Formats: sequence, structure tokens, C-alpha cells
Amino acid sequence: MPNYLLAGVGNYDEYVKLIQSIVEETNIDYYDFNLCKEEFFSNQSSLFKDTDHMNCYGAEIFSCLFADFINGKISVEELFYDSYSEKLKNLEPTVFGISYHDEKNENNELIRNCKIISTGNENLEYEIHVFPTEREPYKIQNFSKNRFFIITPKEHGTITITYQLSNFLERIWTVNITY
Repeated sequence: MPNYLLAGVGNYDEYVKLIQSIVEETNIDYYDFNLCKEEFFSNQSSLFKDTDHMNCYGAEIFSCLFADFINGKISVEELFYDSYSEKLKNLEPTVFGISYHDEKNENNELIRNCKIISTGNENLEYEIHVFPTEREPYKIQNFSKNRFFIITPKEHGTITITYQLSNFLERIWTVNITY
């Protein structure tokens, strides 16, 4: 699966533990290729046609990797992280986008609860600006570790998320998301 999907799901390690407990009872070898180290397979979205299928380029890379693994050219220890949280710690900090769900607030108004989907969540701070097409831009938050914010579903425009590693202000990235 692409990294943005794995990061967005959250608690992927819980899933891995569950599958491993089921597999242990069967004496079948189980390998989770979502835990591949980046130097072997990157899980970047450019290798996928959609959330469930690799494109031709991704499939070619994966097929060669799989053949090398099955033929013993790459060991389990070389190829896989022990957990997804370990993998996340080794990935370049990245904001993939936002996920959201709509609900009614206490005033019965429809609101959109948004969550920033990123790697390195515990080490990143986010500054969030909204540029609606039909009103003045506004800032939601200064740099903070908070990944949750609310907008109105009636608005459309661009959200700009500027992010940095905590206590490491020399590296700042920005991503624009159309909503």
C-alpha cells in the first residue's frame, strides 16, 4: 500500500501484530511488504495506480525485489523493519494531505473535522493557513504539533500546511491542498 494510506490508517502495528498472531498458529511464513526498507521498495504513490494496485513500473520493481527475496539474495533482516513505527522513524518527514469527516456541531451546523496525514507525527510542527475562494484568507494555527483542525464544508479553496521538525527550524516544507 502507498505510504500515505498506511500513515492515514494509523495503528498499522496493531494490524501487523494481529496478523502475526494468526499466522503463528499455522506455521506459515508471513512477510508484510509494507514494512520494506526504503532502499528496496519506497511505497511512494508514484508506484501505485490507486490505493490497492501498483502501476506497471511499481509492479516491475516489486517483482524483481520479490524474486531476489525468494531466491535468498536478500535476507528478512535486510529487507524488513520490525514494525511500521520503526519504518516511520526512518522516513523523511512528509505531509501527504488531510483526511476528514463531516458532522454537525452543537449549533447543528455542518463542520469538517480535518486531520493532517504525515510521517514523523511526533516530531513535526504544523502551521495551517486557509485560502478560501470566496472570502479572505485566514490562519488556523501557528506552528504546533496539533494535527487536527476544523473548516466549513461550504468553503472551497486551498489549505497551505507548512511543517518543520520540532527544534530544527532550518528545514521547513510546505504543501498546498485543494479542498
